[in-house]
Amino acid sequence: MYNWFAVDNVYDNGNDASLCTNGWHVSTTEDWRNLINFLGDNAGGKLKATSDLWDEPNEGATNESGFTGLPGGLSGGWADEYQYSAIGSKGFFWSSDGNRYMLRNVQTNVHESSMNSAHYYNYGCSVRCVKDVGCSDPGACNY
Repeated sequence: MYNWFAVDNVYDNGNDASLCTNGWHVSTTEDWRNLINFLGDNAGGKLKATSDLWDEPNEGATNESGFTGLPGGLSGGWADEYQYSAIGSKGFFWSSDGNRYMLRNVQTNVHESSMNSAHYYNYGCSVRCVKDVGCSDPGACNY
């Protein structure tokens, strides 16, 4: 789990401090939207692991994409920055530009929410790194 300050910390005293190793980047909103559009119907189900780590029902889960999204929940929030919630029922993922993407055990879509308050900077979410690739067809990059 990473809060926004860790996700957004590209440089630390002039040194690369990215969460992702060289040649990779934290997924962007564009990466997420392209992936969701590419997967089409049941995108959320195609991203979710078929694991018993998900609470029942793990609606529409096929992991057809190979993403293997897990229900890591969320850390932080209104009451306690060390409190964890929704483990087993939701997986939250940061994008590098501040949006969060949520997979749910009872839905087959992917929910996008933008950060509308500095308070959300404290939430801990999972992060997916995407490989940097040279690509002549932007619609096919990173899949």
